[in-house]
Amino acid sequence: MELVLLVLTCALCIVAFFVLFLEGRVWKKSSRRDGRQGLSNRRRLDNSAARRYQQRSAISTSRSPQLMTESDFDSLSEGSDDDGSTKTDSEAKLPVMLPKKKVGAKKAQKLAEKKRRKEERETEERYREAMRKKEDEEIKKRKDTEAKEAAAEAAQAAAEEKLRLEREMREQIEYEQLKATFSIEGEGVGIQPLDEEAERQLNYQFVEAVKEAKLISLERLCVMFDMKTDACVEKIQWLISEGALSGVLDDRGKFLYIEPKEYEAIAKFIELRGRVTMRELVEHGNKVVKARA
Repeated sequence: MELVLLVLTCALCIVAFFVLFLEGRVWKKSSRRDGRQGLSNRRRLDNSAARRYQQRSAISTSRSPQLMTESDFDSLSEGSDDDGSTKTDSEAKLPVMLPKKKVGAKKAQKLAEKKRRKEERETEERYREAMRKKEDEEIKKRKDTEAKEAAAEAAQAAAEEKLRLEREMREQIEYEQLKATFSIEGEGVGIQPLDEEAERQLNYQFVEAVKEAKLISLERLCVMFDMKTDACVEKIQWLISEGALSGVLDDRGKFLYIEPKEYEAIAKFIELRGRVTMRELVEHGNKVVKARA
């Protein structure tokens, strides 16, 4: 089997070498033929150029005639007495008037085609220049529009941020004023000792008010139940420790009631995500805890 493959390989190599040899000979012959044709073309061009030069020289000679001297007249008179051989020589020396050469149809067609192509190139260049200017203007307009939109968005964001800060400052001032009012005015009512039934009823009403409001301020609770702020905070903390309430009391004096199932949803979110940022936790908490102001 290996011997057969070796023989086939050798045969293919021989065939390939023979084909390359034939192609080389063909290429060599074609190059020689092209060289002969180029030489003949150059010779024809040289001959035609020489003929044109002779014709132009003859025309220029005919246009500038020379003055004849006395010797020329004598030679002409002597030549008239001969047998006509001198007459032939003088006639050969006379300039031959050649007709003016006209432009051929093919050359005129080539010149017209060349002129047409030049006009097309100029028209195309003008069109490209106009399109380039138009694109530059569009790009400039788009950039100006984007800059104006960005400036408007920045101004709007700054205005919104300013309004937010003013609102928060106003709420803080109102909270401080209310807090001072509740601390100073009336003695209010602390956690007064009540009987068991009255205490149970108060706690029930307190929890229901918080659940109903979902998000409620300490000032409102103090007004509703005629209590001091400190007493209200103590009541909320006691109810949370007893398990009657569940939620968060923020630094603005507002209590957010969170149901156990909402706690479970937030815990499940943290468990699924593993590691979460505070921003993600707040966003998810806002979705889960649908607070009502």
